[in-house]
Amino acid sequence: MIKNNYSYLTLAIVLLLTSLALPCHAAQNSHAQSLLEQLNSDHRDQRIAASKSISHSGINNKTIYDRLKQLVEEGYKTGLDDKYHIDEISWHTKALATSGEEKYRSTIQAVANADDKKLRRHGSNSLKALSDWAKWNPIINSKEYAVSGQTDEVTRYLAMLKSDYYMLKLQAAQGIYENNLYNEKLLDTISEELLAHYQKINKRDKTEIQSMAWLCKVLGGSGDQKYKATLDNVARTASHRKIKKHAKKALKHLS
Repeated sequence: MIKNNYSYLTLAIVLLLTSLALPCHAAQNSHAQSLLEQLNSDHRDQRIAASKSISHSGINNKTIYDRLKQLVEEGYKTGLDDKYHIDEISWHTKALATSGEEKYRSTIQAVANADDKKLRRHGSNSLKALSDWAKWNPIINSKEYAVSGQTDEVTRYLAMLKSDYYMLKLQAAQGIYENNLYNEKLLDTISEELLAHYQKINKRDKTEIQSMAWLCKVLGGSGDQKYKATLDNVARTASHRKIKKHAKKALKHLS
């Protein structure tokens, strides 16, 4: 009888833990499923929107990348007289590079060798990015900043913002802004990273400058008065005019 009670108790605990984990996993699966549905949409703007989101998110999903590969291979040879089609394939190629997976290199290389000049340029850039993302993805998906109840998307963005790579800070800021992901933990981290780095950047490095400008833009886009002091500080004391300009512009959204 006691043994049976222990069995029931163990089962209850397992079911409780499973039920607590379900909302987080459901949110993660929902996000990936939403992106996949967009990639499968009959509407071009939906497919492009998905690839834009993927390009900034560091998502780790084989099904999504396989679908991107299919879209690229089906599209890079045809419709080259349609600038909107070329724009779409360019975004899919850029998104595919964020996989960091060597198995997609031949597909991206084919785009780099395409007949269209714009596709060749984006293909070449994506080949370089593929190697960078192979280095970055372990950092992004390390779970170092994972917290119970927090989605994988937020965890990835936190890892990107806290990394030593300004390109990842930039990608995170752009992704957060485009997805209107004004999560308090993300915004607090952005404020901290901005204050920690805006005076230390290499003024000749466009990526470092852009990353700080975009951090300002996200804080302004949040509309949260909590970050007014941060932006005011940057607007008054930033040594680079572009960062100062973006801080002042972001402040206007909080006034």
